[in-house]
Amino acid sequence: LSAFGINNPALIVYKHQIWRLFTSTFLCSGVLTYLMVALFSLKYMSQIEKKMHNFKVFAVIFAFIMMGVNLAYACFGNGASCASVPQVIGLSCFSISLSKSNDTPSDDVCTNYPEPWRFMLLCLLLTTVVFPFNSWIMLVSSVVIGFAMAPLLIRRRTGIITENRKQESVRLRRIPTFTLAGIYTFVLILISSSARTPQEVYTYPYYTGCNLGYSTDVGAFVDNYVSDQHSDERRHLDEEDNDTMCVQMCIPHLVYQPLLWGIEHYASFSVRKGMCQDNGYGQHVADKTYQFTDDTYQHLSITLDIELYYETDSGR
Repeated sequence: LSAFGINNPALIVYKHQIWRLFTSTFLCSGVLTYLMVALFSLKYMSQIEKKMHNFKVFAVIFAFIMMGVNLAYACFGNGASCASVPQVIGLSCFSISLSKSNDTPSDDVCTNYPEPWRFMLLCLLLTTVVFPFNSWIMLVSSVVIGFAMAPLLIRRRTGIITENRKQESVRLRRIPTFTLAGIYTFVLILISSSARTPQEVYTYPYYTGCNLGYSTDVGAFVDNYVSDQHSDERRHLDEEDNDTMCVQMCIPHLVYQPLLWGIEHYASFSVRKGMCQDNGYGQHVADKTYQFTDDTYQHLSITLDIELYYETDSGR
């Protein structure tokens, strides 16, 4: 996903990969999210465009939602997130809002824009709880921006005659449209000038697939080290090592919270959210794969790729 342009604030700010603000909208985090986007495109998007009778206005609304959710994540997010599902949620909210607003109250005006409430709520629930790489920042901003687009930017007028009925067309309100475009441009300039400083660790795309945790109970990991070539070998630390070292691990998003809960309640060591570097351990020692088996629950084991760090002022 990183190679194809997923939204990653660290790469946008530090590597100036501004194009990720656009390409992330056309990326899905998996097969199920792809099916959700495809279903919306087939069932609702074509209807919205057709009923608006103005492709240029539809394209502007699409672009404003796209840039809004991606800029919001670039400003406040860390890690990586696709924007395809937030895009369809934003368009769903726009259509619902457009169906509720009416500048032309005449009875002979068609105002039956799609109102995909159930689809929108289902997408929100699934992407928030189940699917990775779909940030809640993008999801919330897509709802807010989608509902705001119609009353702020759209002027609805009658004038197209079809089957003896007046059918409306839509136009953009110029001043709000240019104002919003100016706000987006200003935010983009701030991001490009590194006014925001996301976590630099996410310039390595590998880390975007996980959350970081650390532990100063080094012995619990290192004393249970399993070598790939010599499975019976063990490396034991002396007391001085134990006091001056930190282990940092990359835990997949889906198991992050359950794993921390399990360690807190059932393991004899602790793991905290965060990074060794942020807690005074700045000297990188090695990268290892460790298998931990707790003395009390020996049938349970955890295998993790971890990094070892010494304290910055330990003299090592």
